Order: sequence, then C-alpha cells, then structure tokens
Amino acid sequence: IHDGVAVYSAADGAMKVKAAEVMLMITIGQAGGSGGTYAVNGTFIYVGQTSDILAHIEDGVDIDTNDLTVYAGSLTTGISWAGSITTGGQSAIGVSGAVNNVDRTVQAVVGTTLPSYSSDLDPLENPVPPTTPGPGINAANTLVVRALNDGQIYAFSIAGSAPGGGSGNASQEETDDPLDGVSLPILFEDVAPSRGPPASGNGIGIAGAVGINLISDTTLAYLSTSATVAATDLTVEADNKTWLLSLTGGAVLARPSGDGAASSSSAIAGAFSLVIITQTTRALVFGPNLDVTRDMTVRAGRDGFAITLSIGAAGNFTGGK
Repeated sequence: IHDGVAVYSAADGAMKVKAAEVMLMITIGQAGGSGGTYAVNGTFIYVGQTSDILAHIEDGVDIDTNDLTVYAGSLTTGISWAGSITTGGQSAIGVSGAVNNVDRTVQAVVGTTLPSYSSDLDPLENPVPPTTPGPGINAANTLVVRALNDGQIYAFSIAGSAPGGGSGNASQEETDDPLDGVSLPILFEDVAPSRGPPASGNGIGIAGAVGINLISDTTLAYLSTSATVAATDLTVEADNKTWLLSLTGGAVLARPSGDGAASSSSAIAGAFSLVIITQTTRALVFGPNLDVTRDMTVRAGRDGFAITLSIGAAGNFTGGK
C-alpha cells in the first residue's frame, strides 16, 4: 500500500496485505547404457530459484480497521534426481552431478524498507527509522506482521557402473594334430588334457556422484516507522521452517567375464556432498509510537533440519567359475 493512501474498514472488518508464493520443482535426469568394450555415461542437472517476496505498507498510510495482517511467505518443494548406470564389457564409467541453488528473500514490512537490508543485519547496526511520522495505523483488535520461509528440498545424485572384466582366453590352444608331439598321448587317452587357468580380463570401473546444495534464506518481519501504531494485540513474527534431505552415492561392481575368467578389473567409487545453508531470520520493532493495550509479541524462530548422506562402494569378483 503506497504512502498517502487512507483505508477504512467496518468496526468488525478485517484487512490483509499478503504476498506469497507456492513453488513445486521436480527435476529428473537419468542416463544409462552399455558397451561391448567401453561405456561412458553421465548426467548433470542444475536447479536455481531466486525469489523476492514483499508485503508492504509504506510509511504515510492511514489505516483504521479491526484486524490488520501483513503477511509474506514462501513455500518451496524441490525434488531433484540425477542418475547414471553404466555397464561395459571391459571398462565402464558412470558419473552424475546435481546442484540446487535456492535464494529467497521474504519481507513483511510496516513502514520504510531498509536499503541493503540483508547486509545490515549481521551485525545489526542500529538502523534509523524515518523522522517524519505518517498518519498512523489503528487496529481496534489485532495487528499481525508475519514473514515465513517454508518448504522441503529433496536432492539425490546416484551413479553406478559394472564392468564385465573382458573375455578370457585359454592360455594354451588345444590341437588334435597327432604329430605335434604334445597331443599324441592325449589322443590315445594316456594323459588327461591339460589346460591353464582362464586368463582374466583387465578393465576399470569408475562411479562418481556429486551433490551440491546452496540454500540462502532471508526472513524479515518488522515495523519501521515513526508514526503511531495502535492495537489491542501486536504480533511481529519471522519464521523459517525449511528442511533438506540430500543423498549422494557411487557404486561399482566389477563382474567376472562371461567365459568364467576371474575379474582383475579395478573398481573406483566415490561420492561428494556439499551443503551450505545461510539463513537470516529477524523480527524487529524500531521507531513507532506504540499504543498496545494488551499483548505484544516480537519473535523470530528457526525450525527445521538438514540430513546429508554420502556413500561410496566398490566390489570386485576375483574368482572365476
């Protein structure tokens, strides 16, 4: 509501100034494939959200009502999946990566907004409210100024590979030529055939997964005015209830070759997770001439959790048939 506006509601009426967003973001990336000798697959996804939510009654507004609510809120649900599955006859490489970058600013303000406010908050350096009072706000019952950041972020980055170890070859060729000087005794069943162990295939299996989550939330509810603010009950609240679940995993299984040769393939698996959460939550009252006849509450709260799990696993079958 711009300055210079006068608003009046009936004695039992209510007035609400509201700015809100509800976001659902679902992002899926999946790669898979196989190759006779070599196979490489990869997936990368990036999800970015930048929001600026403002519910604002400017200084210089004249309001006379029963109940007045100024509410700003953001509810974000984000689900991201990056997956890669690779199989190869000799070597297989699978990689996946996911980046979630969420930047939200939510403000519920009565009065004057502060320039570069987020940078002034830490530490708060005694911001100066306006010196010229406006007409004022009169809420016969309740005045509520509330800002809320809420939501859930689910982030998954999974990679797997399974090299087959190549094909084994007999270490000695069999021949039934009776004149070769070796196969003659075998021809008359005097000596049992002799075979060397199957030769093992040489290859490599690599699986790597990276998950990066950058969450930056600013949640502000404040009165910043020199005008008179009158209410029976006054509540100024700022809440952040966002939580995060991140799972990153890489797995390699080096298999024996199809002819029974033992696998001598190398198996390398790794997972990396980075979570950076930056949150500023403030409920402030400075400057107004308050006339509150009953209850006054100024509260800032943080309620949520962050769970991060990174797993890397590699296995190699070394025994043949």
